[in-house]
Amino acid sequence: MRDDPEDDVTVRLDEFLPFQLAVVANKVSQTIARIIEEEFKLHIPEWRILATLLYHSPVSSQMLVQQTAMDPARVSRAQTRLADLGLIDVQQDPDDKRRVLIKLTQRGSEIVSETIPRAIEVEKEIFGSLSDGERSCLETTLEKLFKVLGD
Repeated sequence: MRDDPEDDVTVRLDEFLPFQLAVVANKVSQTIARIIEEEFKLHIPEWRILATLLYHSPVSSQMLVQQTAMDPARVSRAQTRLADLGLIDVQQDPDDKRRVLIKLTQRGSEIVSETIPRAIEVEKEIFGSLSDGERSCLETTLEKLFKVLGD
């Protein structure tokens, strides 16, 4: 035991910024997940893939991993379910037979187009308590953190 309490390296988890960020991110994600799951019968990983494909398509599985910041196994499971539901089309890449290209089906495009307004609505409810200045500060802060962490 040390004589000087200032020499002790301690962390109160509830005061540790990385923990606070993780908790807020999880709570926001869970709130959106509840609505997406209840109204559209999709899980968040599936919804992230659909939303990504709305703007980036066709893409490889590796690109989905990068764009969604999810691990490859989670992307693979979500990709399989979305294909089974007929929401995405998975085809072999004609230029590289080892790779597949993924794109939205018409039904997938319709579903994701229905979900996005609901997600934006929830986002507004959650972040509506922030002033314009606070929101701007948060966005600037997040941009800086993304740069430091390499997007």
